Amino acid sequence: MNFHADAAADLLATAALPTLDGHPNTASIEMAGVHATLALAEAINNASQTLAIAVARLETHRANEHTSAHSGA
Repeated sequence: MNFHADAAADLLATAALPTLDGHPNTASIEMAGVHATLALAEAINNASQTLAIAVARLETHRANEHTSAHSGA
């Protein structure tokens, strides 16, 4: 897992415990949400980069096929 996913998991585990005065641990819940959102954004960014690399490789492959077809190779 990445840093933000780990942090969200840790904070959610902490959020399950009430504060010393018996109230819900809302600060941990809120921070877990922040880290979960950042983990999701990072995952989307990684997927986007992977897709961009795949598209670039496909375009290169097609260009090479086109060049080979016209050169008679």
